[in-house]
Amino acid sequence: MDRQLKYYILTVLLIISAAVKSQISEGGTPPSFQYTTSLRAAVAPYEVSVNIDKKRLMWEDSIAAMNHGAIRVAETFPVNLNIDSTGVWSVLPDSQKIWRQTVTAPDADGLIISYKEFYIPEGGKLYIYNSDKSQILGAYTNQTNRAGGGFANEIVRGDTFTLEYVASDISDEKPRIELLDVGYVYNRAALYAASDNVLVYGDASNNCIQNINCFPASNPWRDQKRGVVIVISKRNSRWWACTGSLINNTRQDGTPYVLTAAHCFSNDHGVTYAGFESIIYYFNYEEWGCTTGTKQPDITQTVVGSTLKSFIPLKQGGDGALLLLSSSVPASYKAYFNGWDNSSAIAQSGAVIHQPLADIKKLTLYDTPLATATLTAEGVTAATLAHLRVVYDGNGVTNSGSSGAPLFNENGLIIGILSAGSSTCSSPFGPDYYGRLNYLWDKYSDSSLHFKQYLDPDNTGVTSLVGYDPNGIVAGTDDIIDSSVDYTLFPNPAANEININSKSIIRTVEIFDIAGRLLFSKKGYSSSTLSVNISDWSRGVYTVVIQSGNGKQTDKFIKN
Repeated sequence: MDRQLKYYILTVLLIISAAVKSQISEGGTPPSFQYTTSLRAAVAPYEVSVNIDKKRLMWEDSIAAMNHGAIRVAETFPVNLNIDSTGVWSVLPDSQKIWRQTVTAPDADGLIISYKEFYIPEGGKLYIYNSDKSQILGAYTNQTNRAGGGFANEIVRGDTFTLEYVASDISDEKPRIELLDVGYVYNRAALYAASDNVLVYGDASNNCIQNINCFPASNPWRDQKRGVVIVISKRNSRWWACTGSLINNTRQDGTPYVLTAAHCFSNDHGVTYAGFESIIYYFNYEEWGCTTGTKQPDITQTVVGSTLKSFIPLKQGGDGALLLLSSSVPASYKAYFNGWDNSSAIAQSGAVIHQPLADIKKLTLYDTPLATATLTAEGVTAATLAHLRVVYDGNGVTNSGSSGAPLFNENGLIIGILSAGSSTCSSPFGPDYYGRLNYLWDKYSDSSLHFKQYLDPDNTGVTSLVGYDPNGIVAGTDDIIDSSVDYTLFPNPAANEININSKSIIRTVEIFDIAGRLLFSKKGYSSSTLSVNISDWSRGVYTVVIQSGNGKQTDKFIKN
């Protein structure tokens, strides 16, 4: 089978639960809901001019699907609407002043709202809800898209939505709300079963790929999965979905870099997408077990907006993109910044965590050594040996929409980004190809685009870095972590021995492997120093939990 770029238009994210809170909004209920009988002015709908043949588009999509081509689900149509010239202002009985505007695009199955300008003054609020008020987005506040400019909302179910702005009572500053276009989602069949109330998800992305949580409590990928996201972007007047991952940097300060494939934003010759400020990142869309349930998992955790830091194309390159989110990831998302290995070492086993067809999070494993390769996909040839060739273990594959997914080695560190491949359920041993982090790091012809400058900003020269967890969640322990504990752990990486020096008396030390198994435990200790012999341990990443007189702290080290 030909090697195909594994990208796909957004399909599954249409169905969203009622009254959701997302995109760094504060929740709540639009105030007009309390006064439906007393509001006199009807909101005249703005009808989007739509010229679309849904049956023909879906027929074309079915042909493209047989050839592993990109399948369209959302087409965009321009909208000329802003808060200064359209809509209706009303004063509610409780003296709140609100502005409302309804927008409709006949027969759409969902709508994605893009803004040319989006800014909410301090004290103001914006809500968005669909026609039957079963889905509410917002309230968006001054904390949302604080710099103004472009923005986007996650999909609103149905063909009609209403914008409701609540005027600030503490600021005279005017809101800036100007729509650019709406994405018209038309492929209803891909999202529903026979009944409108029964959602098809999970199996949509191929039932031969296991869910990420199809593991016992000691899931070895439970940290890494928290860094993997769906990346939704608009290109060539259509909305597309890829997979990406948060990635750590040597300062370990939680700078929200996201790693994905360059071809998600390009035609393989260069950047063809300029709306990075409107990209939608979905976190933690996963099923909490092996089997797919009857209720869609939470899909409300999103961050909107980013800037492009590095773009290395597939053509004569390695097909990698590094983006910086426009805002920090909310702590409630419990995100994880995945570690990496930029060395030339060949991984013997590992995994890819991905969201095929923008579906729930999936896991595919490999257990044979990787090989370097020069990729040619759809007539485009990458740089020499800039990719890794991966053959999976026969129990999983990737699919369209998996593009940009992180490839992990046996130590749980990112070593590549999915570009293309031929693995399918009927051909599970078809090889896939991943852009090598080793190449993207510092080998592309244009040094200004090297990933190194962002992921190792202080030029430390390290070749591997463990992940960063800002949540204090430690494998093998649920205890509260005290960041004030003062200690040093060295050397790191280590080959034969690690040493721990603490400014207070060490009481307990526990060491866990990447699977969460306890390998070393020292309790009832009463010294400020400890050495642990690790010479016989396997290569990998280990977590150390240190209990001293001042509290508990965690750290990680790499065994070479």
